[in-house]
Amino acid sequence: PEPNGDIKALRAFLNIAKDEDWILILGWLVSSFRPTGPYLIKTFIGEQGCAKSTQSKLLRSLIDPYKAPLRVMPGTERDLFISASKSWLQVFDNLSGISHNMADALCRLSTGGGLSTRKLHTDDEEIIFEVMRPMILNGITEASSRPDLIDRSILIELPVIQKANRKRERELWDNF
Repeated sequence: PEPNGDIKALRAFLNIAKDEDWILILGWLVSSFRPTGPYLIKTFIGEQGCAKSTQSKLLRSLIDPYKAPLRVMPGTERDLFISASKSWLQVFDNLSGISHNMADALCRLSTGGGLSTRKLHTDDEEIIFEVMRPMILNGITEASSRPDLIDRSILIELPVIQKANRKRERELWDNF
């Protein structure tokens, strides 16, 4: 945050249709700066061409400017917790489905819980990952219908951006 800055300037860079969605994004954004959780999961859904990925990258850049702003969902719970231990905000892009086990792992990552696993495949030492992290998920449809994951999510459906209103990504980032 900048002294004398105005958070309202952010809204011009987001493709949101309703004032309620703006308030939900601001609430999620502010809560993501807290040093401890629990954290909500910000979920953008919408058709191709509604800037789900771009909005995810913009919000990530405000919280955690990580080298790889968008990621695919890790294949295992172990990989999810290792990833979460290396960066603050987890952003998973273009999801089409989430397994029941991964949905449970996302819930633990959001509100608390951990994972214990062997430290190396060749020994019997254990390593424990105990992390809570804010997250952004995006996809064309909801990636999971699991009630516990939905309860931890702020779901925002984005409108398609009409061709006449589209901006080149470079122009968007330069203005941002």
